[in-house]
Amino acid sequence: MKVLVTGGSGMLGKALVNRLSREFQVSHTVHRTGFEFKGAAAIPCDLTAGDLALPAFDAVVHTAALTDVDLCQSTPEEAYKANVLATRNLAAACPGAYFVYISTDFVFDGQKGSYRETDPANPISEYGRTKYLGESEIPLSGCAIRTSIYGLSGNGGKQTFLEKSLDRLKNDQEILGFDDQWFSPVSIYNLADLLAEVIAQRPKGILHLGGPERLSKYQFLQQLAASFGYSGSLVKANSFAGHKFQAPRPRDASLDTSRARSFLKTAVCSAAESFEQIKDKLK
Repeated sequence: MKVLVTGGSGMLGKALVNRLSREFQVSHTVHRTGFEFKGAAAIPCDLTAGDLALPAFDAVVHTAALTDVDLCQSTPEEAYKANVLATRNLAAACPGAYFVYISTDFVFDGQKGSYRETDPANPISEYGRTKYLGESEIPLSGCAIRTSIYGLSGNGGKQTFLEKSLDRLKNDQEILGFDDQWFSPVSIYNLADLLAEVIAQRPKGILHLGGPERLSKYQFLQQLAASFGYSGSLVKANSFAGHKFQAPRPRDASLDTSRARSFLKTAVCSAAESFEQIKDKLK
């Protein structure tokens, strides 16, 4: 099976190319970077340009996006181009391919939490709005994956939130985590395993793929510190309700993943389990 991964130089894209290359013939798109993988073909292209000329693929996993929430808010035209127009162009360029679109838990307003696929979306930021609009650009035979990810940048990429937090803990510096904002985080490595099965099973519509826990950001960072042997006293709680953001964020974007669990056999790892895997990768 020939699979295209867009955004191959991104955090999730790298993990996906490495994982899917074990089973499939993988290519990946590159735009501003020349990142290359052993055993995976790089395809230079600008997904926001019309009339994309791409070879035929059996499946496409579209991870490329503008994910900086505040930048999307200040440049909505760029957010639309990157998250909606690029998706439209890619779908048109890959007719017949099974299309997997990586969406976000930010399509919800965060007032309820434990969101199911059938719950109405109500994005409160440009990032969430454009990612939600992107969902409607994929073929009816495709699948939109709503998720919230964490992991390592890999091979000199831009430092991730997880890596920044570990650096501060290593240097005996405090880190702050909201104790009144919740999500269902899943590691990029666990998600890559899950997506390999999604490609094989080809579900349609919307699918929530998150971790098995509803965690506050504070709880997530507490578990990170414990897993890596740092003092939990370095993790301080602060309030999401009292924080001023450039772009609004959902208070509770936790996901109900029971639909995915009903047919996917791949185990979904807790944060503590995934941190052990990440420790091995750092070694």
